[in-house]
Amino acid sequence: MKKLFALMTALIMLLSCTAAFADATPAAETPESALIATPLTIYSETDIDRDVLALDLTALGKDEGFLMKADTVAAVLTEATERLTLTDDGFQWDLMLGGRDIFTVAGKMTDAGFTLGSNLFPNHVFNFSNEELAGLSDAIASKYKDETKAMERIDINALARAIAPHFNDFIATGLAAFEGGEAQQGDYVLDGVSYNTMVPIDVDVAAIYNALLKLERDLLADPTVAVTIAQFDRSGKYTKSAEKALDPAKAPALHLDTYATVDDEGDQSGPTDTVFALTMPGKKEPDATGDVLQNGEDVTANIQFPAASTNMTLNSQKTDAGHIYRADLYVSGLYFGCVAEVGATDGKYNDTDIYFIDPQNKLISQRSTMTHEGELTYDLSKGTPVTMGDLAAKNRSVLTSLSTDAMIGLASISNAASDALPEEISAMLALFSLSQMK
Repeated sequence: MKKLFALMTALIMLLSCTAAFADATPAAETPESALIATPLTIYSETDIDRDVLALDLTALGKDEGFLMKADTVAAVLTEATERLTLTDDGFQWDLMLGGRDIFTVAGKMTDAGFTLGSNLFPNHVFNFSNEELAGLSDAIASKYKDETKAMERIDINALARAIAPHFNDFIATGLAAFEGGEAQQGDYVLDGVSYNTMVPIDVDVAAIYNALLKLERDLLADPTVAVTIAQFDRSGKYTKSAEKALDPAKAPALHLDTYATVDDEGDQSGPTDTVFALTMPGKKEPDATGDVLQNGEDVTANIQFPAASTNMTLNSQKTDAGHIYRADLYVSGLYFGCVAEVGATDGKYNDTDIYFIDPQNKLISQRSTMTHEGELTYDLSKGTPVTMGDLAAKNRSVLTSLSTDAMIGLASISNAASDALPEEISAMLALFSLSQMK
């Protein structure tokens, strides 16, 4: 049956890739076509359903004062839009309210270094010289010098060749842990879908734990691998932690029943549904149950944790525009949900809906689009330069000037926000000012 042992096939393919990688020559420099094409502009906006928000907070027992604060903030956030523009030599991030630019941060590489500015400091820009950037890079490299040197010493091809045979042994042992029973013919119906074949599989999780522990010991015994591991785990802390977590005596029992439709020649068609039960040692009832339905590129997983009163559903669906991912979680009757549609084209970046308590009405909707257009519009050439040396030396005149400028910038930002959303900003400021006076 072609799909019943897809996991095993995937593991074998992974092994093949490892072996191929071991013999591969170092890759050439990444072609420019594989990098992010600039200019790139991403627009994002968020909408909060204020009626749903009020119902959700009421269900949580929040009082009227809390609801008023949440509503005023939601009214402002719903009118907010973000714009991020990336170019070959810089970036600009803008926050807009009611379609008007409110707050901006921008940065650009120059021959002298890097310049950073914001309308929070409208009359100043911050300059990082090439020497200061190099010093920062050296400081980071010094902090992680052991890791950096370790990476430089690694021969990735020799390492892959050393790992491959040990990984091969692990795969063979791991596959043997899947003890498949005789295929049983019959008329099976799961969630309205009919199947004619069921294959029971008992997974020896303890054997998999032992195989992982043996793989660890084999890798540590291999001189090439051991030297590499020692560079990053000199104390052996992570190795000991792995051994403690993989105690075969505490391995759960895992049973699978895989349902499929198989013809007389043994070829499979249509979806595959695998039902599982995971039982911890000493328990009579499963700690987790569920099933995984695979139909082409679409996959749905349903998982239940009875002891924790938790149910979870995960779904991935292929579409012409990209993929739709959905997660639904019930914890003691409380619902959380998220639906994300990720686009495969430039125009559509992603759409995300978030649900809370109410599975039918979304609380938050987030939309993003992108385009390979845009430019940096914030003028970084007009501000008075402030160097990192000025700040490090705590130059009093510079700090005073920055403090005054920040007050000017903050007032300008506040006025722009009030002009864009006069009612919403006024209500929010009044409400929070009132709460601080109490």
